[in-house]
Amino acid sequence: MDGTGAGAETLVGTGVAGNRYNYAIRSLHDRLNATYTVKACNTAGCGPASAPLAMNANLAIGYIKASNPDRADHFAESMAVSEDGNTLVVGATAEASNAAGVNGDQTNNALRGAGAVYVFTRSAGVWAQQAYLKASNPMKDAKFGSSVSVSADGNTLAVGASGEGGESQGINGDQSNVGTSYPGAVYVFSRSGGAWAQEAYVKASNSKVGFKFGSAVALSSNGNVMAVGAPGASVSGNTSLGAAYVFTRTSGTWAEQTFLIPSQDWAGHRHRRRPDRQLGLERRRGVCVYAFWHCLDAVSLCEGEQCRGA
Repeated sequence: MDGTGAGAETLVGTGVAGNRYNYAIRSLHDRLNATYTVKACNTAGCGPASAPLAMNANLAIGYIKASNPDRADHFAESMAVSEDGNTLVVGATAEASNAAGVNGDQTNNALRGAGAVYVFTRSAGVWAQQAYLKASNPMKDAKFGSSVSVSADGNTLAVGASGEGGESQGINGDQSNVGTSYPGAVYVFSRSGGAWAQEAYVKASNSKVGFKFGSAVALSSNGNVMAVGAPGASVSGNTSLGAAYVFTRTSGTWAEQTFLIPSQDWAGHRHRRRPDRQLGLERRRGVCVYAFWHCLDAVSLCEGEQCRGA
């Protein structure tokens, strides 16, 4: 039974010997609100139905943990799932190994707050970890995994690291030049044949101290458009005004397309929910990009480079 009422009865066994019979129902995840009753019948008729039995969601869907669980790693601080539901991405911003890249050494805690991202895939209803991802330039308190977003097919993944300290600007700059506090970065990974590789190291074109670029990230359905939030960005003398950056990918190469700021003066809103802390891309053929900002007393909608109050 579910919200639409009782369903048809199904015969699950015949010729039962003794007083015990086991039968596994394998489609519970398709009917999360359903309950089930059981009747025993013979040639003389059926007995009363059992009390309704509810499913165990943990058994039906899965209970997922990191491959290297540790105290205070903040596993699941960010999550994203592909459109087909078969790829799950989970961020752990306080994970502390000093590994770099894909599937490195998970066994140490040498780099506090570096962060990690775990990719899980589902096949024939069974979940398994596919990859353990780290920044190509891991560093203390980078918070890799601050935000995550995945394309519809699960083959493009964007990971924000709001505490990353690289001093470069733009796409694929020098990752070894570290020393600035919290400018932030985004790392783009791509999957081919089940194998993951880093595709791009992305920074704001005007990256500066305290931008926290990567606090929010969103990918379009086809993975070729990416919006990134920088809640600490300073614009035209307004400290921590906040901004969003839009990037596009052509033939595997990323480029910054535009830089978006709120349509009114947000100075003085520092202690409120800043507009770029959460971002969304409307998935309309992967072409049109809409960045939505939400504050306590106003909403602005920007389309491409044109902004208007709403």
